Amino acid sequence: MLTSGAVFEGGCMLRWFDGNHDLTVNDIPHRKDYNEWLNRLSTERSAVFTYIESLINSRIHTSSWMPGPNWKNTPLQLIYDKAAKGSRKQAAQCFGLILHEIMINRPEQWYCKKDSEVAEGTIYWRA
Repeated sequence: MLTSGAVFEGGCMLRWFDGNHDLTVNDIPHRKDYNEWLNRLSTERSAVFTYIESLINSRIHTSSWMPGPNWKNTPLQLIYDKAAKGSRKQAAQCFGLILHEIMINRPEQWYCKKDSEVAEGTIYWRA
């Protein structure tokens, strides 16, 4: 199970499609907001990370499509209620950044790209 800040011995395995270096948790954008959201989750953080990890079950994912619209009765509700204090926009951003961290820490090579013509959010695919 991954937790925030976990790193595999083999290194990080996420790269922007048009980039030439693997990303690290230090590359996660909006660091101040992200840290604040994670701190609000405190003890529930592990459950949220584990749940999001369980959604990674194919070779291609789009962050804005993964969780679906109904977060009720799932650990994702904690992102909305606690981390984002009821803000849909912040909850979506927090989900996206948690997913980004999880993908950075995956053991297999992944690539990502933002393409607003295809979808909101970030597209991830396994090499």
